[in-house]
Amino acid sequence: AAKMVGFELKESLFRDMEWISGAVTILVVVMLLLAFRGPKRALLAAMPLGFGLLFVLAGVALSQRLGWDLAINYVNLMIFPVLVGSGIDYGVYIVYDYCSDRRPALSDVIAETGRGVLLCALTTLAGFGSMIWGSYTGLISFGWTAILGYSGALFGAMIVLPALLG
Repeated sequence: AAKMVGFELKESLFRDMEWISGAVTILVVVMLLLAFRGPKRALLAAMPLGFGLLFVLAGVALSQRLGWDLAINYVNLMIFPVLVGSGIDYGVYIVYDYCSDRRPALSDVIAETGRGVLLCALTTLAGFGSMIWGSYTGLISFGWTAILGYSGALFGAMIVLPALLG
């Protein structure tokens, strides 16, 4: 009975993560387009999230090449809609501040808003990353994929996005 429950859970997670990830992505894109009133700033704000997703996929591929156990499985698939819904924040905060009416210098945006983004990312990394010390392999892999995703989003927001804005 336990194997059947596990099999059903796995099947439903694979099936549900497809449409949930798609729905979250569509909602985030629509909200970005409405908030920024156009695609240019919306794409800039979404760019750190792209790095987050890229870091997850590249990290898993690198892990496989190095012979480590990290792989996309039915548990860490849940990171994708979570990352799309919360990793988008980093770019949004920086682009909103940079494009605000007060027109701050890029160095001020990074010094002020960047500090908040950094703290937000570090607390998120601490929360999700703490799962790597669990005993269940699914949670451990979820923790590692979260670390990869949020580190990528932070890299995109603090390094790449300011370079593009500058």
